[in-house]
Amino acid sequence: MLLEKCLRERNGWDVLYYAKRISRINANHHKVVNALDRVSGILKSDAHAARSFLELLRADELTEVPKLGHLVERRPGEVICRVGESGKSTFAILRGEVGVYNLEGKGFGGTSAPKHTRGPGEVVGELATALKRTRTADLVAMGDVALLSFITEEVEEKLSATEAGKFAARQYDRFILDRVLQHTIQVAPYLLGPSRRGPLSVVPAHEPMRVGEPEAWEAALRTLLPHTELVTVDPEGFSLEIGQVTRKVDASDPERGLFVLVSGSVESPAPAAANLVGAQCPPLWVNVPELSVKPPGAYERTDEPIMVLWIGAEGIDQLSLQQRAELRRALDDSVGEAPPEYEYDVYLCHSS
Repeated sequence: MLLEKCLRERNGWDVLYYAKRISRINANHHKVVNALDRVSGILKSDAHAARSFLELLRADELTEVPKLGHLVERRPGEVICRVGESGKSTFAILRGEVGVYNLEGKGFGGTSAPKHTRGPGEVVGELATALKRTRTADLVAMGDVALLSFITEEVEEKLSATEAGKFAARQYDRFILDRVLQHTIQVAPYLLGPSRRGPLSVVPAHEPMRVGEPEAWEAALRTLLPHTELVTVDPEGFSLEIGQVTRKVDASDPERGLFVLVSGSVESPAPAAANLVGAQCPPLWVNVPELSVKPPGAYERTDEPIMVLWIGAEGIDQLSLQQRAELRRALDDSVGEAPPEYEYDVYLCHSS
């Protein structure tokens, strides 16, 4: 049987694929239950940033999650999703390669090669799902592909029935939060930015980089993640105030931290009067002792849903002294304003 063959060859992603196909007819088939019980130790991918949350699950938790995933299969060249479509599903790749085209909706670009490719064990489409945005890329099957499609609402609702399911749901939520935080710091120049030279890139003077160790920003990400929450702000009134966010943060001191807009848009108060868009990850409020930035008042809502990433002061306090100093300088003039769209390394002036 193919299921047993994949187990012997330690091909965990194919095990999930065949288990899902069988379970569509009989979810309690003894061979499916046995395979899922044995597969957790062999689910490994070559990816780091986009690896599947399924790798993190124990055997009892793993048996719960594939029941929720909807099996999606595509032939070479077929589209999985397109730019501008509603992002309601997160995809875990089980077989084949998925090509990322038309990134950020900037068009074909004159080449048939994808901007990126993703393979078994990797996850795609999670940011549009988590941040309730539209898709920012076309996902295309490079060959025969199979994916598990997860809808967040179904995961949270149906996994709450058992203790193993509840833990699996927490692992899923943590994975999504990790990806949102990583996306945010890579977009925001006052944290890391697309050039990866922002404050979180600073290597502490007493900790020189060693071969094989995570980069400074990756270590900072791991430090901040336990002190981070993603808040969906209730649609109430026309203004956005800090209290609407802090009352939904589950922390001992929710008012202290960095508040970043990651979805929706707002208008900042005068004199700046800037339109802040979640895709640019602008800082809304800063309340950290060493970051003495005067917080703006209420913002005017201009587009919903509004989501705010709260990075707690306790996590920021654990960054290195050099990173905190650079962060203070970067945030000093940027709160309540849109981050710069471009960063320049060199300015060339041609003059006769």
